[in-house]
Amino acid sequence: MSTREIITLQFGHYANFVGAHWWNLQ
Repeated sequence: MSTREIITLQFGHYANFVGAHWWNLQ
């Protein structure tokens, strides 16, 4: 796995985490 793929996966998890909390706060 390349560094770029790792960064993409980490960003994806971060986006999902933020999205879930954003909807909960609405």
